[in-house]
Amino acid sequence: YTGTGLGLALVSRLARLHNGSVALESAKENGSRFTVSIPWERVGSTALHASSETMKAMAIQRSLQRLRATGEKLPSVLLVEDAMLCIDTLTAFFVGERCEVLTARSGQEGLALARQLQPTLILVDIHVPDIDGIEAAQQIRSAPELAGRPVVALTSLLLPGDPERLLEGGFDAVRTLPLTQHDVAAL
Repeated sequence: YTGTGLGLALVSRLARLHNGSVALESAKENGSRFTVSIPWERVGSTALHASSETMKAMAIQRSLQRLRATGEKLPSVLLVEDAMLCIDTLTAFFVGERCEVLTARSGQEGLALARQLQPTLILVDIHVPDIDGIEAAQQIRSAPELAGRPVVALTSLLLPGDPERLLEGGFDAVRTLPLTQHDVAAL
């Protein structure tokens, strides 16, 4: 099989983020076996696991409500991304940085929200459904109401020449997923 190696790169990074590892066994003409090891601890039933996800979402909402209650205008971040895991993780990180997070699951929805809400920062997955990330960045750049807003490209894989192509295409910065809390704080 051939490919870009994107899947293996993502699996490897995710395994490391969870204090795990990826091992390889390979034999000529027999193929390769990749083994992912991630430490885990039994939480209980599936219902308890789903409940913890709901509790995490409620904690994020409570944090936002407390921040809004101060009357302080929060910086807003528009996240144009279709992967729920990425949306959930980045939302939690940005809320931790005292930001309000707006999400769009497609390029067109992201463009509409950007024009309507004029966020402080815009992050765009370069492989978002329905339009190319560079096209989205160029449309954001052409909207007078969004002048000066930083637009950051998000990608899981950077090939040689990609950063230059994305910066020339209208992005202010390029970041490789997964981002950490530290990466988000630096934005």
